[in-house]
Amino acid sequence: MGVNNNAKIIAAIRKNLLNKKWNCIVDDCNHEAINSHLIQRNGILKNLAEDGHVYEVGRKDIFKLDRVKTPFEFKCIGISKSISHPVFCSNHDNNLFHDIDQSNIDISNNKTWLLFSYRAICAELRKKEIEKEFMYRIMNSRTLPLFATEKAKWMHEGFSMGCDDLKKYMKFTENELQNTTDDFTFHHFKFPLLEICASSLFSFQETTHNIDEIRQIEIMHGGVVHILPLNGYTHIIFGYNKNNSNINLINYIESWNNINNVEFGRKLTELLSSRIEGWCLSPQLYNQIPDDLRSSFIKILTENISTDDINMYVDFNLFENII
Repeated sequence: MGVNNNAKIIAAIRKNLLNKKWNCIVDDCNHEAINSHLIQRNGILKNLAEDGHVYEVGRKDIFKLDRVKTPFEFKCIGISKSISHPVFCSNHDNNLFHDIDQSNIDISNNKTWLLFSYRAICAELRKKEIEKEFMYRIMNSRTLPLFATEKAKWMHEGFSMGCDDLKKYMKFTENELQNTTDDFTFHHFKFPLLEICASSLFSFQETTHNIDEIRQIEIMHGGVVHILPLNGYTHIIFGYNKNNSNINLINYIESWNNINNVEFGRKLTELLSSRIEGWCLSPQLYNQIPDDLRSSFIKILTENISTDDINMYVDFNLFENII
């Protein structure tokens, strides 16, 4: 079977999976999940949008992959679908996150960042559950070649372990919200305004593609980051669980202290291209970035998508001459 036929089969599996209905991620809730936004739709996203649309980086159509150099591109997307996943039912989405879905967000309150973090963790868990199901369907395909199904088995186990880690982080965050254990630390930085927002997890632990070595890691160390354009500034908030952190993670967060605008632009470029998913920018900011810089960003993103290097350095500034 040719490469194109394999791609068509995989695309059909993906399309079928995207139509699947998922239950709310909250324990013992059997209601159907809605499209839950990680960033308030009727506040920040609406303010960034033009004609109801923002820009995200997404994967190109799988049928174009053999004709292009990179699998990613900037896409104009409606805010109804931007930075969102089928995570919570309507009831839980409204009740759990009422405080951070209001027009005025209290950025001085740790509970605010815990709620943002909890939603980001749950969204990442749902994303991995979807990818786990995707790999399960590929590895059980009767028409795909053996090498594809064998690779899917390896990836399925990796996603399974990722889901296990995220379920632990969910419980840690739920416990903090209910009991205020002070197990979470947040660092708040304020920079010149860029019309960009994000809410995502990031890993900060040396990993390996050896599945046996991954099995030995009790829980991956990582953190959460939230980027919010509010009150004339870009607010960047990093957070982590004190019991599941390491010196590299802490040093990385502290490296954002007392940096100038040029260094801020470079570090933000590295964060967006190499460490997180789930961010968007306004059409106005998108149009301010020259085509060659956007192309360079996509190239860096493609090169770094499979790297495990926690000490990566990106000598490139997507926001050159903007801040």
